[in-house]
Amino acid sequence: MSEIHPRRVIMSLAMIGIVVAALLLVMRAAPAFAQSPPVTPSPPTDVTGDMGDMEIKLSWTAPATESTCVVTRYFIRLEYYDNQGVMITAEQAFTEDTMYVVTGLVANTRYLATVFSFGESCGKYSTVAFMWFTTTASDATTDPVKPDNQPKPSPNRPRRLSVSSLSTSTATFVWEESNSNDGRCSHGHYSLRVRNLSDKTAAPVKVLEQDAATFTVTGLVSGNRYKITVWSYSRECGIHSPGTSKKFTPP
Repeated sequence: MSEIHPRRVIMSLAMIGIVVAALLLVMRAAPAFAQSPPVTPSPPTDVTGDMGDMEIKLSWTAPATESTCVVTRYFIRLEYYDNQGVMITAEQAFTEDTMYVVTGLVANTRYLATVFSFGESCGKYSTVAFMWFTTTASDATTDPVKPDNQPKPSPNRPRRLSVSSLSTSTATFVWEESNSNDGRCSHGHYSLRVRNLSDKTAAPVKVLEQDAATFTVTGLVSGNRYKITVWSYSRECGIHSPGTSKKFTPP
């Protein structure tokens, strides 16, 4: 058996190191073949609106430069928030022009108008151009053309939520019963949620149907901070009232 010379071993390891380093340099210097971003049409710009009698004329500027996905038409959407903070779509349409007239606006309502370019060749929409505007009683009707898009009435929220008794593990709450909100949206039952603010991992307690204007929470942890929220629900209108909340800490 031939004798292994330490010097030869060291030289061999050094050569391997040089080769590995050279390969790493080549790999770092090579261009990265990143996936190209998807092609989309160029967006419109400068959305403006001219108010008329119960309507608004929306106008915008066509893209100054086209991408490889040429704009063939525009998509317009008009939205507003209802009294629950939910965004409602009032109108949406396609047009090949750089203007569009929306009629049947609701008085004293803040709208969001958004415009997208659309390209037939790529089947994609551009990024959005938008504007906010608010109607007044003088330039919009109080009777909307599209009553289904009118914000729904809701039952009155529960009032005067308070703790009637509190221990280390239980808490009893009472509140003033909801009325029928002038007969437009009668109260049906209450919904409740109790969250542990001190322990974010704890599952909230949820009660979907509670008839009485009182509720007892059990299984509380002493010293933890909680938040209870109570809503009134109307079966007639199919909607909840705004919530009433209260924070509490078991001793």
